[in-house]
Amino acid sequence: MLKIPNSEWCMDHDTLHEHAGLHFKELFIYDSNHMDVYNICVVFLPIAHDVRESMDSLPSPMEVKDALFSMAPLKSMCINGLHVQFFQKHWDSIGPSICSM
Repeated sequence: MLKIPNSEWCMDHDTLHEHAGLHFKELFIYDSNHMDVYNICVVFLPIAHDVRESMDSLPSPMEVKDALFSMAPLKSMCINGLHVQFFQKHWDSIGPSICSM
């Protein structure tokens, strides 16, 4: 049973199927009237100039190491990647190569 737009309760299978299809079709229609709902300038605070400049620089080897060692050992960098534990255990050997990428 479903209350359809004309405020009637409906139990007819075909009518319910039609209304459900229309409902979900309307969810995914592009509507340019609603595109300006979120004003990004208001939602996000401006980033200070010095912070923006620091975001342009690469992390130092110590920052990379600190980030890596702060992660749980069994986390993986990607779906088919090695666990963080591998990088932590072999940091002395592979750390310089990772930081030079």
